[in-house]
Amino acid sequence: MSAISDEATKLESADPPSVSSPEITKITAEVTRQVITRVSKFFSGPLPPPEVLAGYNDAFQGAAERIVIIAESQAKR
Repeated sequence: MSAISDEATKLESADPPSVSSPEITKITAEVTRQVITRVSKFFSGPLPPPEVLAGYNDAFQGAAERIVIIAESQAKR
């Protein structure tokens, strides 16, 4: 048998680590807290929030100004 196969056999036959119920409860609570505190952002309206406009500008120089011009021209209609 190769060294890799021997190591895999040792891992398969090893007993799982002992974790007490309070530890499992604490870990579960932490994972749940992290999932619940995730926030989704969306916007509605002619212009995105300033931080999103800044992101467009970082990606494409002048994009924020072009987006504002488009919103202004659509508002005039």
